[in-house]
Amino acid sequence: MGGLVALLYAEQNPDKIAGFVNVEGNLAPEDCMFSRNAIPHSYSHFESIVFPQIKSAISQRRTRIYDYSFQTVDYSDHGNLLQRFLSLQVPKCFLYGSENRHLSYLQRLLASECTVVEIPNANHFLFYDQPNHYAAALASFAGNLFPPRETP
Repeated sequence: MGGLVALLYAEQNPDKIAGFVNVEGNLAPEDCMFSRNAIPHSYSHFESIVFPQIKSAISQRRTRIYDYSFQTVDYSDHGNLLQRFLSLQVPKCFLYGSENRHLSYLQRLLASECTVVEIPNANHFLFYDQPNHYAAALASFAGNLFPPRETP
């Protein structure tokens, strides 16, 4: 859910960002796995049955996940998020776990000016699965945005 919020912020505030890193954030309908699992249920069923099944992967308050799921699914299905991401006028980086190389839009990202980094032996939560590889990828991208200054 954070990738969608960050993308909307970046579109509205391009002068306040130097670059954008998308960590398997929503760019297509297939990315909407948790929210799509929430919306077919009533809140009480979600809270008692569905949420316990996914809570190990999510650390936000229950009401927020449920309430935001409807809008997240709508944006993912109809918001043209991939094009919006690629249209940002800042350097872009997309990080994804190697277990998700099936993502339908990877070839489009690879053909663009976006930096694309596969984190080995990782799934959707690559910062938990491979924190060292994740940190190295972020450091590399940030280092290219903000190269060290030479001292006189």
